[in-house]
Amino acid sequence: CYNAANMAKKNQKIMTLKTETKYHIWAIIFFVLAIFFLMSILNLAGTAGKFLFLKLDFLIGAGTLFLPIILSLLGFSFLKSETPRVEKIKIFGAFICMLTIFGILDIFFKIYGATSLGGGELGKILTMPLLYLFDTSVSLVFLFAIFIISILIIYDTKLFCPEFLKTFLKNIFTSFKDFFKNLMKEK
Repeated sequence: CYNAANMAKKNQKIMTLKTETKYHIWAIIFFVLAIFFLMSILNLAGTAGKFLFLKLDFLIGAGTLFLPIILSLLGFSFLKSETPRVEKIKIFGAFICMLTIFGILDIFFKIYGATSLGGGELGKILTMPLLYLFDTSVSLVFLFAIFIISILIIYDTKLFCPEFLKTFLKNIFTSFKDFFKNLMKEK
């Protein structure tokens, strides 16, 4: 009985993969999917690729073109470090990133009077409440902000801000602060 328990532990140790190996396997899967979707777009993926492209074109419209890019970004995020953090949050970030792209495409296609669905049915569903509640410009600002946030989630990083931009923004905020401070003193 003791030998059987030791053998089971030994076998379990042999079958266990390192965390970094698991993440690199996920990265390869995302890269392969990106290549498959790209080949589907180019009509080089056979019958299955053509079928997938037609369905995706209806569902996400021109967003189909961004799918290989997002899948590649997700793959690179899994290769970023030896032991990436929680993968579920990165997948969530990629999902949000894709949704915002569909919404942005839908709005841009509407602005330029395109008859096809820029972001597909999904983009149309996403932008309908935004365009009902807000102007087109504000809806785009919201979608671009969510897009940037989703990229930050995928890469688990902070927003890069050059020093000259930090100084410029600090001066603007200081000017506004001083303006309102003086305005309050006058009252």
